[in-house]
Parts: sequence; C-alpha cells; structure tokens
Amino acid sequence: MVQKCPFCLGNLSTSIPYPGQTDTVRRPAFRQIGICDCCGGGQAFPAPLQQDLDRFYSGGEYWHAAGSHSQLAHAASQAQIRLTACLPYLDSNMPMSVADVGAGHGFIGRELARSGLIISRYDCVEPDEAAIAHATTFRLPFPFRNVSTIEELESGFNLFFLNQVIEHVADPLPLLEQIISRARPGAIVYVETPNSDYNFKSDVFPHTLFYSPRAFEFLGNRLSLETLRCEKFGLWPAPRHTLHGLLQRLASRAVMASSWLGPSLAPDSFDRLIWRYNSIGLSSCIWLRWIFRIPGNRV
Repeated sequence: MVQKCPFCLGNLSTSIPYPGQTDTVRRPAFRQIGICDCCGGGQAFPAPLQQDLDRFYSGGEYWHAAGSHSQLAHAASQAQIRLTACLPYLDSNMPMSVADVGAGHGFIGRELARSGLIISRYDCVEPDEAAIAHATTFRLPFPFRNVSTIEELESGFNLFFLNQVIEHVADPLPLLEQIISRARPGAIVYVETPNSDYNFKSDVFPHTLFYSPRAFEFLGNRLSLETLRCEKFGLWPAPRHTLHGLLQRLASRAVMASSWLGPSLAPDSFDRLIWRYNSIGLSSCIWLRWIFRIPGNRV
C-alpha cells in the first residue's frame, strides 16, 4: 500500500534506510524513511503513534542538559538569530506575550530582555528541568515560567517560538493546531527544524518527520496560515583539510578559551563562523525556518 505524505497528502514513493540504530527495548524502532515525490518531505516508518512518542520522551531517556561552554555559546547565538529573524514582523510598541516551545536553556528570554521589545510575559515549554534552570540566571525583567507540555500553556500569545520540536511528533497538524489555539489573531510563529537531516547525519534518531520548504508551504495552505518567510539556512562545518575548516577549528577553540579569558572574545561571533548562519537558500543548508502569521479574522 502506498503511504500518504503527512504534509501534502501526496505519495511517499521513495524509501531510504533510516540512519541510526533505533531497535533498543525502550526506543521506537524506525526502519525506513518514506520521501514524498511532490513536496520532498519525509516520514519515518513504521509510523509511530503519538502516545508511544509521549511515553518515550516522558521516560527521560532522550532529555539531557547540554551545558558545555561551546554548547551554551551555540544556543545563545541561535537564540539571537531566531529573534532577529522575527523582528521585521513585530510591533515594537505593542506589549507582547511570548511562548517558547523547546526552550532549552532559555536564551530566547535573554534576547527578549535585550531587544527593547515590551514583554508582558515569557512562558517556556521545556521538559528538561536542568536545562531551563539556566534561564533563572538571566534575571529577566518580565514574568517567566516553565511548563512541561504545550497543553499546560495558557492562551493569548503574540509570539511563538517552536524550535527543533516539530520533527519529533507523529503528525504536525495537531501540534500546529495547539499553537494556533493559544495564539492571538495576528500572532507571529517562528518554526525551526533540520532540513532533511538524513542527507548529512549518520544518526537522525529520534526524528519522525523530515521537512522541506514545500512541505511547510502545504502545511500553511492546509491551515490557512500566512507564510511570511520560509528558507533554508546554515551550513555543516567545513572539512578539516580546507581553509574554512581550519578557521572553524580555531573559532571552536576560541569559544572554549573564552570560558576562562572572559566575554571579550565574543563566543557568539565565533559560533557564527563555525555554522555560517548567513548562508541562505543553498541546497546544502542544514536548517529550515518558517515564519508565519496567525489569521487576524479567525474565530
């Protein structure tokens, strides 16, 4: 039987082996990735049920705090780039309530505090309590709280961040509908996910869905969303034997050195040299960002 694409409902006519070992007792056992011949999106098979994924994530095997200096610099740099991408679509004169789904260490909160935007509240969804505890060190000048699931979020948000989450679910539509139901009309939503990472990773576990710009286009149309921006960005670090690879290795060491030399080395800047976030639209880009607006006339 031909499987249907979860994004455009086309045929998943191409099948490739699922990169990575997934057949342990407590892990979902993915064998193949079906790729759509219409939108280029993909789905892991055997297709999981959402309750099985919820059970896996709630068991604590996947969640872990990544707190090395280089990882924190990477997270801080990513947060700055995510908020910067949203700024052209935000009204700086309007008080804003923000929900950060997949908040990690909460660096979005720090960037919001630095941005000059009027923030009325900052709510996070982050099951890793060790990671989100880092956000308390920022002394944010607005109300901040963390919950474990989207269902625990209240409503009325102007701005959503959905970072590295949408590839972990069984079906993207219920997740996006949950976001829409908790947003104000006209709210901005930033979604970030790997760009079909089976093309450049040897292990993509536990990713269940694989996105393309066309896949996001179809999702937006199905939900009557206004797409503001949808693009590939960022590059995998260059090979060690190249000049750029050498510069990236030096940048990585500078990030580590800044842990004892102080903030003057600007580790965020070195992180950008490593990951080349300003590379946009290339076939080799490793991330996707989709920014959309919630319809202003929804009931």
